[in-house]
Amino acid sequence: MDAVDEQLAGLASLGDDVRRGLYRFVVGQPRPVGRDDAAAAVGVSGAGYVMLRLPLEVRDLFREWLQADFPDRERHVFAMIRQTRGGKDYDSTFGKRMTGGGPYAWMIGKRFETTCARLGLNTQRTELTTEHFRPPRAPAEQLDLF
Repeated sequence: MDAVDEQLAGLASLGDDVRRGLYRFVVGQPRPVGRDDAAAAVGVSGAGYVMLRLPLEVRDLFREWLQADFPDRERHVFAMIRQTRGGKDYDSTFGKRMTGGGPYAWMIGKRFETTCARLGLNTQRTELTTEHFRPPRAPAEQLDLF
């Protein structure tokens, strides 16, 4: 699957109403439209990101793919990954594995926050509730059949 197929697959995952609204918005613009602007126009209200994670099971597979498809970029890509992971290919430390650390990861995070603010994303937070929580059953308690 090439990049165009992946983008089309992403569009196919949207509901019909969202796809129609996206099409009307893009066609009605006098200039090419970026992904972020189009998403905001069709009602996307939140966004999130995860820094590339390469647990050991995936690292070698990813490296082989880069060497096969982008051999000139492999060293640069892994250098950037290591800059966000304290010199390692992967850091599983809680609080760092999803966002990374260091100046490069900080810059990516700031760019993300700035773009969200510009597009009005992530302005509302959903309150967490324990309303539907039920304590677990005692180990010896019989389960209900009906």
